Formats: sequence, structure tokens, C-alpha cells
Amino acid sequence: MYNKNITQDKASKVAINHMKTKENIDLIVTKVDILHGMREGFIEVEGYAKNDKKKKIHVTINKTQNYLVSGWGFKDQR
Repeated sequence: MYNKNITQDKASKVAINHMKTKENIDLIVTKVDILHGMREGFIEVEGYAKNDKKKKIHVTINKTQNYLVSGWGFKDQR
């Protein structure tokens, strides 16, 4: 459990830093999922923009490539 918490914390920090420095968005993290199976090695970070809670954001982190952000986007607002 300890390693899982460290992994989730590091992924959250990487996502927050990426969104702030590259996209100028203050990300508030609400959920971190460590993926398994076909998506082993990836971590999904979900949250919203600090200034707009309706702006839901997801960031994909590649743990096997030293926590590299492999993509991000806005979640569908259906």
C-alpha cells in the first residue's frame, strides 16, 4: 500500500506541474488510478480546473518512462 501511495502522489504532482507550466491551468486532482492489464505502467489522473469546476480534465502519466505525461484532455461534459 505504501508504494501505491507514493506512486499516486508523484503522478498527481507531475500532472499538476505539467498543467500549470505547459497549459497555464491550475489542476485540482480528484482521482488517481494506477492502470493494469493492457494499460500496465500508465496512471490516469483526473481533476478539474481551479477556476472552473465544470472543466473536467484527465492526464495520462507513463510511469515506465519516468512519469512522463503522455497526454491530457478535457473530459466529455454530457
